[in-house]
Formats: sequence, C-alpha cells, structure tokens
Amino acid sequence: MTQSTCGQINYFYRKCLMNPAIPCLHGDHTVQEPAFCPLLNLPAARGRTVVVGDLHGCFRELMALLESLAFGPDDLLLFVGDLLDRGPHSWELAGYFRDTTNAFCVLGNHERRVARVIRGQASAAWTQHQTLAAMPRAQWEPWATWLESLPAVIETPELILTHSRLDPQRSLNAQDPYHTCAVGGESVHIPKDGADIPLWYHAWKEAHPEDKRPIAFGHLAHQRVVLVPGGLYALDTGAVNGGLLSALVLPSGHMVDLGCPDYFSQALASWRSSQREAVSIRNRPISSFRNDGAEEDAGPDRELVTAFNKIWSELNPYGRFCRHREALLASHGSLPEHGAQRSRYYQTLRASLPPGLHVLFAKTLIHARLLPEPEFRSHLSSLSLEELDKNLTFLESRQLQQQ
Repeated sequence: MTQSTCGQINYFYRKCLMNPAIPCLHGDHTVQEPAFCPLLNLPAARGRTVVVGDLHGCFRELMALLESLAFGPDDLLLFVGDLLDRGPHSWELAGYFRDTTNAFCVLGNHERRVARVIRGQASAAWTQHQTLAAMPRAQWEPWATWLESLPAVIETPELILTHSRLDPQRSLNAQDPYHTCAVGGESVHIPKDGADIPLWYHAWKEAHPEDKRPIAFGHLAHQRVVLVPGGLYALDTGAVNGGLLSALVLPSGHMVDLGCPDYFSQALASWRSSQREAVSIRNRPISSFRNDGAEEDAGPDRELVTAFNKIWSELNPYGRFCRHREALLASHGSLPEHGAQRSRYYQTLRASLPPGLHVLFAKTLIHARLLPEPEFRSHLSSLSLEELDKNLTFLESRQLQQQ
C-alpha cells in the first residue's frame, strides 16, 4: 500500500468513525485503524476545487463564501489549516470538515496544539483555554483523535496544499507535520526573498522540477495572495483579525474573498474580562457564595454563583483535600476521641503544618468522619479560593518531595 493510498484510507476512515451517517462500515466487519500518514492524495474534483485560507472559527463566513460560489456536491473544498482558536465557532467549523464528505483540511499548528493540550503533552495558551471551554470534557478525547488524523499535506492532480511550508529535502509523502505546521510560534522564522516569496518555495522547485502544480498555504499573512501567478498562493489574509477570508477557485484560478469581523479582538477582550472576574471570585471569601453550590434561586447573583462553581470544579479543592486528609491520618493516626491525647494530637498536627493551613485542617479533621462537600465548604467559609488553592498546592508540593 502506498503512502498516499494509506492517507486516503486513514483520513476517510476517521470521518466514517466519527460520523455514522457516512456509509463506509457495514455488518460485523472490523476495520483496523491505519497509522497516521502525512499525505492525503485526493482524486480530481468533478466540479471545482475551492481552497480556503485560515479560518480560526469563522464558520458563518465560510458558509457565506461557499453560498456565494454556489458550492455543490461535485465541488471539492480544501482548507489550509487552523480551524480552531480565536474565532467564535471553532467546533462548528471542525464539525463541518469532519462530517462533510467533500471537505478536507490539513493539520494547522492550532489543531496540533489543542490535541496536545487534551493529551497533556502541551500547555494551553488563553486561546486553547477558551476553545476547550466551549466543548464538554467528555468529548475532548474523540476530538483529539480526529485532529491527530489530519494530514500534513493534501495533493490533487491540480494542487499541493499544506499549512505553512514544505521541506524541500523530503518527498510529499514524507513531510513532517512538526515542520509543515511551523511549530514554535513567533520564534519560528520562515525567511523570504525581496518579493515576499518564502525561500522554501524556491528550494522546493529546484528539488522537484518535474512537479508543476501550484502550492497553496496559510499560517502567515503576506503582502499579496498570489505570490507566484499559477505557482504559489498565500491564503492567510487575516480573516479572524477583521481582514478577508480568501479562497482560490480551480481550475479557473480566480480569487474570491469576503470581509470578516475582528473576532480576535472580541475574543481577547472576553478572555481578559473573564480572567479579571475569576481573580475577583478567587479572592472573595467562600462564605460569600452559596455553600451548597446551588444556582437555582440565586437571584441576581446567579451568574456569579455559576462562575464560582466553575472555578471550584476546575480547582477541585474537595477531592484534593480528601487525599491529603487520608495522608495526614495515615501519618498521624486516627483522631483520639477525647482528653489530653486529642490535645497532643492537635499540637503535633499543627506543628507539622504552616500557619496558613491550621484553619483548614483544624476545622475539618475535628470530625472523625469525612465531611460531605457542602459541609466542607461551610467550615472553610473564612478562606478564599485563592488561599485554599495555595494551601493545597503547598501540601501537594511537600508530598512530592517526601516521595
């Protein structure tokens, strides 16, 4: 099996796997999922091929552009990557490419980052936090699997498509997505000549003179879209930043575009506002919120209670406390029932903890039984979430040092 054939099977298999409406698996037959292939080879479209630049959640704008082109089932939609982050409808956009049989995209650096954040292999910037907050956690893993299936390169008989660049020293079926995605953010420099043409394009043409197909890519904005007429197209025209959504239409070779709102500025302002609110909530006493966490009948404070519950859930102080309570009981023994022994027990316990933790454990270990979560909250009413989180983080750090 060739690399390109493997790419076709792999990508289409995952489309079928995540969309039961696509009739590819029948009866009791079992199909073993192929390994990732860097190249997806597609046959020529019966109609037109529409190649779209970076979208970043601009789903409605894509739909409007396709409607203006009367895009139909005989046409082929190709996308340069960066479905996710910054814009308002990242997952609707990803769902469209996942579920539409004549729509395909290459892996962008933002898809790669989101998948790695889900896998615990990378830290999240504010854009990934915002994107993942819009998707239930139970759906993260299936989405990571689909994102990881996206090819580094797509080729058709009339076009080569990648996210940011090609490696001239490798064939199309051996391109590394780490390279094609230009992983590393602003620290990655892609040199260009005086005409704004990236040097990798010249090197690619020298290494592969027999391949006359044009190349389309995105990732970075350039001075113009048509860098080399009939040869190189830079399709990232800043749609999510209030620029244009640009598309190349083949075989005619003409360009179309559509103006977009500045979603990036809106998303950044929203994130900063949410962070200011989160800081405020984290520093307020827990007693200022409903101890039972109920959002019903919260009146005008309902949004505040909802925000508090979300942060409480993310920090998981109750679960973390339960683990440390067990560790303390294991090291200090069970709480004596009464008298001098109980007093000495508390003295020993207090000596093992910094002052900031005395209230936390004195009020919770005083009960021999494990407190239910609402009672746990009520006993900590004088603390803020910020203080509680710092206390628990200190314990976790010390526990790691003792292991």
